[in-house]
Amino acid sequence: MPASVAVVQDVIIKKGGCELQPSFSFTWEFGQQWCVTGPTGSGKTTFLKILSGLSFAIGGKITFPVLEEIKKTSEKQVFISDMIAFVPQEIKIPAGYIEDLYYQRRFQAAEQDDIPNTKEVLLRAANEDEARVSEAAELMALTPLLEQPFVQLSNGQTRRLMIAIALVKQPEILILDNPYTGLDQETRVALNEQIKVLIEHGIHIFIAAHEHELPAIDFVTNIIRLQPVMKLESLNTALLPEEYRIVNFSETDSVIRMENIHVRYGEKVVLKIPHWEVKSSERWIIQGKNGSGKSTLLSVVMADHPQAYANEIYLFGKKRGTGESIWEIKKRIGFFSPELLRYFEHRLTGEEVIASGWSDYVGQVPALTPERKQQVQKLADWLGITSLLQIRMGDLSLGQQKMILIARAMFRNPEVLILDEPLQGMDVQWREHFKKKIDEFAQNRTVLYVTHDSEEIPGGEWQVLGLG
Repeated sequence: MPASVAVVQDVIIKKGGCELQPSFSFTWEFGQQWCVTGPTGSGKTTFLKILSGLSFAIGGKITFPVLEEIKKTSEKQVFISDMIAFVPQEIKIPAGYIEDLYYQRRFQAAEQDDIPNTKEVLLRAANEDEARVSEAAELMALTPLLEQPFVQLSNGQTRRLMIAIALVKQPEILILDNPYTGLDQETRVALNEQIKVLIEHGIHIFIAAHEHELPAIDFVTNIIRLQPVMKLESLNTALLPEEYRIVNFSETDSVIRMENIHVRYGEKVVLKIPHWEVKSSERWIIQGKNGSGKSTLLSVVMADHPQAYANEIYLFGKKRGTGESIWEIKKRIGFFSPELLRYFEHRLTGEEVIASGWSDYVGQVPALTPERKQQVQKLADWLGITSLLQIRMGDLSLGQQKMILIARAMFRNPEVLILDEPLQGMDVQWREHFKKKIDEFAQNRTVLYVTHDSEEIPGGEWQVLGLG
């Protein structure tokens, strides 16, 4: 009988100096596929990093009997760490390619000739081993995309690329941190099937997932449920701070108008909109499959995309390219996207990141004057996240980091609020809490809201723009 995959003994999950969970033990038997689940901030990612060898546990120990056997019988020198691959939840640009790919440059980079394609990214990870690249690309259904620049991949395609980067190292154990986050239903089903193919190839899987995702994940045999750590700090009846109840509106009733929009990379059309108009105080849901152009549309609205000048686009009543400054536009818009997490240093506190909403540059933190500190405190009190203000971003869970970035988008009391999948990665309790807060904040202001999940839509009357 094969040896156990892993034995976890008396491990304590601790992060940022705080103990998240009491000690626990379990044995991962050969042939089992495990999942850890729990509320936002309970330590799921921290535990996966401990299991991967990327972080240290406080006390206890973890051994890998199967990997020890492989190490003993291998003809070449191998290390336990080489046989374990960890794929993080946040989508990361491969290191070493575009060191200065800040948010505003991402869509410009998509049009440049020096951006590596998917195959080149995989070859670099595989030390130029073509056979490994071909195998990993086939396993993750990336073969048709190998010649495509990696910055043009959709969210779901990029997530598959990240898994393929791990697979070229030919691991025995694959650890996936919330792999379904940000994916539409069709893409989630496809990824689920691709993971089952990996299992058939002998790879053992350990994932983190949210409780409401578990019914659709049919390959998991064993589940660990972590206990809640972070509690709601404010009642849903708490009042929005007075300074956010008054919004300065533009003189025109039309906030956004687009006519015959075509955004393309070479011959590939990534966004096509015959006509779309958003009027002041309207709420719009933007829906579409992964790769349908949602992020591209938001980049056009945010004045980040260079092709905005080649199309007939009116923002706040003015045609793009008629002399208005990009920064004049940004001052009137509060923006949230999970991608923004890439551009804030992990040493920054939650308070500093929220206050950075006053800056026009992503990642830049203005001086924390007493007035701004007080404003941050009021907003955090209302949102129920005051306990996160003095914690460094690197010590927060991804769900908690998103709470901070939502507050950042609201901080400057914008006329237009744009939220791109804001509630992905939160447990049901926090999701319902933030839905009510967003609904309250959105009163009398324009909102663009991207989501795949109807259960994440706040209350109120919404219009729908479907893409793809």
